[in-house]
Amino acid sequence: MPLPFWLAARRELSPGAKVCYGLLMYHADADGVSCPPLALLAEGLGVSARQVTTYMADLREHGLIHVVDRRHMQQSNRVTFLRHEWQAT
Repeated sequence: MPLPFWLAARRELSPGAKVCYGLLMYHADADGVSCPPLALLAEGLGVSARQVTTYMADLREHGLIHVVDRRHMQQSNRVTFLRHEWQAT
């Protein structure tokens, strides 16, 4: 799935955070929920799991995703995509 142009054009996010968003989209189900393991995202992005966590924190801070931490249940985090004003541009 290609990265949405409305996101690619934003200067507020690092290129890594943008690609992370695209990878999360790629792993989303029909309801728009994405639950890939952190290790899978790290491998797909060619970075450490810690760097993926940083990218996802940046996406959260900009109001692009909502993350439900389910690691305490030995499951991957549940990521949902939020509507954002950038999508209108």
